[in-house]
Amino acid sequence: MYIIIACDIFKVLLINVEKEHAYHSITMDDQLVSKESMLHYVCRRVLELDNSIRFAGFVNTMGTVITYQYRDGLDPLLKNNESELSFIDTVLRMRTRQDMESKLGKVTYSLTVYEKVKRVTILPDNEEDPILMVSLDNNKGQMDHESLIRDRILPLVSYYLKSLSDRKNVTSLDGDSGK
Repeated sequence: MYIIIACDIFKVLLINVEKEHAYHSITMDDQLVSKESMLHYVCRRVLELDNSIRFAGFVNTMGTVITYQYRDGLDPLLKNNESELSFIDTVLRMRTRQDMESKLGKVTYSLTVYEKVKRVTILPDNEEDPILMVSLDNNKGQMDHESLIRDRILPLVSYYLKSLSDRKNVTSLDGDSGK
């Protein structure tokens, strides 16, 4: 059983009462925050960047959803099972793009434009980190989404994922596997 000791993002202390330590957690600001909670926080922060952002979610390298969030009041265009299949398909496409990295350079993100939405797939710097999926309203040229991605989303995600990786490395150096 887990209990929450403090309740502010990056200031959350989860205690596993039975084992007397947090499960799958990382140290941040001298408190413990689960990786999933931190990624969910990043999803919320991405959604706050612009009103045209419909969805932000993290998937693993197999396309399995870790966490996600929709813009408040939004009716998703895809059902849950359709979204899951779409994420798997997107991850497979990103893997094929990586085959050309030796000649073209590292994939940073991919932007696909549909009639109703734009979908962005952002690969992390660290291959162990999850992949960020973002969907945007297709304003048909009314907004420069590439600058939103490049200047706001990428730096935000890079900051938090780097922080997550740094904390994980510090924890493993201390001999704590986080389990």
